[in-house]
Amino acid sequence: MRFVLSLKVPRTKAEDKAKNIKELTLADAQLCSSKTLCEYLSCDRPWTKPYFDTESYHDEEPADEAFQAILERSLVSIDRVMEDQDGYARCCVRVGSRHGIDPKHGKFKVSFRMWVMGFKVEYPELARLIELKGVGGDGEGQLDCSVYKRPEQLVNCMGCCKGSLTLKGAKKVDERVLVALDPGQPRSTYLVQHLQGNERPMKMPVSRSDGRTSRARVENLEQFLKARQAARGAPHRFTTASRPFGSYWVSEVDMARFYDLYTSDLEQGKSMRLTERQGSDGPVVVDIDLRYPLDVKERRYTFETVRSVAMAYQESLRLHMTLTDEQQLCYVLERTTGPYQTGKVTKDGFHLVFPHARAKKALKQRMREEVMASCDETLKATGSQTSLNEMVDGRVVNWYVYGSGKPGVPPYTLTRVLGADGTEVAVNHQLRQLVQVLRVSEEGDSIVTSLSALSVSDEADEGGEQSRVIPSTAPIDPAVEEVSFELLNRVVMGLSVTRAQAVEPDWVEVVWAIINVSRDNRYVRMGRDLVHRFSKQADERYDEAQVEDKLNALRPREPGEVRKQFGTLRHMLKADNAELHRELFELSEVKEYRVVKEEFERRHFKLMTPAAFGRIDEEGVFQLRSHSDLVHHMRDVFCIVRKTGRDKVARPTKTLFFELWLQDASKRTYERVDMLPPPLVCPSDVYNTYQGLRAEKLPTLPGLRSVQIILDHVLMLAGDTGEAGREYLLNYMAHMVQKPGKLPKVGILMQSKQGVGKNLLFEELLGKKILGAGLMHCSAQSEDYFGRFDNAAVNKLLCVHDEVVGRDMGRTAGLIKESITAELQGLEEKGLKKVQLRNFVRWIYLTQSIHALLLDTPERRWMVYKCNNSMAPGVGASEEVHAYFTRLWGWMEDDANVRAFYDFLIGRDISTWRSVADRPNSTYYRSLQRMSMNPVEEWLVYMIENDTLPQGEVKASAIRLEALEYFKGRTCSVSLTYNKFSEFLSPFIGHGLTNRKSSCSLYVFDRDELHDTLVARNLMDAMASE
Repeated sequence: MRFVLSLKVPRTKAEDKAKNIKELTLADAQLCSSKTLCEYLSCDRPWTKPYFDTESYHDEEPADEAFQAILERSLVSIDRVMEDQDGYARCCVRVGSRHGIDPKHGKFKVSFRMWVMGFKVEYPELARLIELKGVGGDGEGQLDCSVYKRPEQLVNCMGCCKGSLTLKGAKKVDERVLVALDPGQPRSTYLVQHLQGNERPMKMPVSRSDGRTSRARVENLEQFLKARQAARGAPHRFTTASRPFGSYWVSEVDMARFYDLYTSDLEQGKSMRLTERQGSDGPVVVDIDLRYPLDVKERRYTFETVRSVAMAYQESLRLHMTLTDEQQLCYVLERTTGPYQTGKVTKDGFHLVFPHARAKKALKQRMREEVMASCDETLKATGSQTSLNEMVDGRVVNWYVYGSGKPGVPPYTLTRVLGADGTEVAVNHQLRQLVQVLRVSEEGDSIVTSLSALSVSDEADEGGEQSRVIPSTAPIDPAVEEVSFELLNRVVMGLSVTRAQAVEPDWVEVVWAIINVSRDNRYVRMGRDLVHRFSKQADERYDEAQVEDKLNALRPREPGEVRKQFGTLRHMLKADNAELHRELFELSEVKEYRVVKEEFERRHFKLMTPAAFGRIDEEGVFQLRSHSDLVHHMRDVFCIVRKTGRDKVARPTKTLFFELWLQDASKRTYERVDMLPPPLVCPSDVYNTYQGLRAEKLPTLPGLRSVQIILDHVLMLAGDTGEAGREYLLNYMAHMVQKPGKLPKVGILMQSKQGVGKNLLFEELLGKKILGAGLMHCSAQSEDYFGRFDNAAVNKLLCVHDEVVGRDMGRTAGLIKESITAELQGLEEKGLKKVQLRNFVRWIYLTQSIHALLLDTPERRWMVYKCNNSMAPGVGASEEVHAYFTRLWGWMEDDANVRAFYDFLIGRDISTWRSVADRPNSTYYRSLQRMSMNPVEEWLVYMIENDTLPQGEVKASAIRLEALEYFKGRTCSVSLTYNKFSEFLSPFIGHGLTNRKSSCSLYVFDRDELHDTLVARNLMDAMASE
């Protein structure tokens, strides 16, 4: 854990930081006498306990009842923040206080700090979570968001104060001390960095839209990294290897977004220059650097060169660690363009990455030395001018992210993958997966505790006596693997007796491994006793005093020396007692077939049509999967079945589960899949993707609750359609929950300024709260809905197309119209036959653009709203707008209110409602239709308004020429062929226009009837009759 002795840390020079920031063990921290001791948090080690601060100022010291009331409000705020975390209860919260006169403000300050046990979180994320839950602020019971600063934060320790501060040139002392409300708790409880290893990571929600900010903001990789630029000397994960130079810290929470943006740039053909800093416990990577004279043009090394080096590393890995076949996979990266010239030399080489084998730096260095010794002749045969030490580059700190490279030089690309025996194996990675698999930074943001000796208190000793000390001068990292003493005991006592009888080196290796494992798992005394029991197996050669002397005489490990740990003992046991090794490590963690099948079939099943498999994700959304997908997904899932050997004895055997499940005649199987909401009935052999609405599963209410706040909000969104528009929208939503299996065949377009709460109604309340996240989708990208393999609209009841602009509607106009009324929709995955499912999607299009939609005449598919913008930011008073949306959000966050609105919709009478015929007209709807007029409609309106319609029978050619003259006079170019002209006039035949056939086409115009037709179609306003 890291600490500083005062509240100020140098933030400029790295050497100043190193001098002021101290690495302390728990014992050292408890012995520290500084009264201004602070924990030092930073983004390179962000994982902490959840901690919260609340503060309020008062003119005088409050009464005891007021203190309790403020604390209760603070705990309620924490309950709100932690409500989505499984296993949380208020009993998990520990409380400290620091009350008194604040010299900075001259008022009495009530200050509480709270720690939540049993959870861990990246501390900067707490500010975002508090903001999302709406409990941040400066008032009583509000949580302070200023204590989660990036890239570093100081947190005062228990029993400490803030010390002196300078106010207007005078030094004043802040004597308020942080004290625990429960002094019986150990001090480690109140250290946010102290984690025991069994804490649950907090679930962090995706940021929501509150109706006031756009959700469609597009972020590119440059913007993403710029927002995470690290200060000079600060921890970082990525750097740029060309101008503009920079270092960036990307937390583990943001890595998925990084991979999306980075892969997108690679797929667009952009040249990338990013390097990644290797972690202290990262994958094994190898850089083979070969250099030749400038006249060398061809590649001098061969595939056998690559294979020899790879197999040498695999052998070295097996020597030091117990590895699976997957952990021995070697990814070979080469420049497919061959050598390249730079300066005075020709450069070539290759990279090897073992992405599933992670090792400390000291072990990597030892393996490098072993490989150089075994591959000396192989590498020298390449003819490189460099020394062997330079060929196997040991100076690599930053490693190019896959797809990145030096300016002007093609990047390394994956050419093959070698298995444990050096043969090529087939792997199938998408580009994004490959970038992620080949990362070299540590998985997660590790918390490292530095210890200077092997002295650890034995928690099993009830008397609290300190264990014996085994000296060590080298700081070491704690073991990653937790090992129970029972398992350690069975492994050690299962070793061959010959190891106990040996004096050197086998006995010493076993003893060192026992001591290291027992030290790391805090049962040192029992570990020493185990050494004696192991040694007793040597019978007459065992001498207790001699063993004890040897234990105390064990030499300290040199810095960088490889530690003997539990893997060493497992490796020995496998050689000495294969049957016990198989029982302890191969079968103990594997479940029986029946149990694995039950777990697997909760979310998976086989489909007959098409020949594929179904999977249900965490949100209940159906996914179509191919055979190869599941084979890859289940490649490391095993089960135990009993198989009879040649000796006729049935033994438990570890077997690949998926292969066995495919042969199981009783596996979960359906003929096909479909979406069949009520009132449709689902046959027994069909998997129904509709699993009900979220709101209908909420607890029923004992009485009625008012939903007027939502009704008022709907009225505001109805805008120019008024009360009639609100009634239509409420009926539309009621139809969605009462008759989800019936398509209304009308889409809704809603236009307003930014931030009036459109998303609040449709996405948050109607979509997520009432329907459920699995039955709705919201996106600002047309490709999500209308791309070939983008199935965002499949099996949904509601799709919200956010931030629509005219080009979106124009490009996909035909698909949009079809989706509103189509009875079927296609589900297509790559490599699988397209599946036709029922379509029950209601489409909501939200836009800020006035010209977002072109309406045909007549148009039956759209209901159009122009919202009231009185609550838009910048229109209404900021305090009023903030209060309005805060009240609305608060109401929606209560599931009892959600259930009340659902009951309101269920109880609404829509028996006579007609989705098409009952659409109220609006000024905005008419204006959209007029903006969508074709040239001939525009000309007819002009002729009627100016009373210049032709009289009697007129030839079609003459009318066309007259129309062209009109457009010419308006200085606009219109291509109007005879056929196109006739096509535009055809909708008016029989509605004010008569077409008579003779030797040529003749038209007769009826002004009054044509006027009424244009008015009825919203193409012009009614004119007063003469």
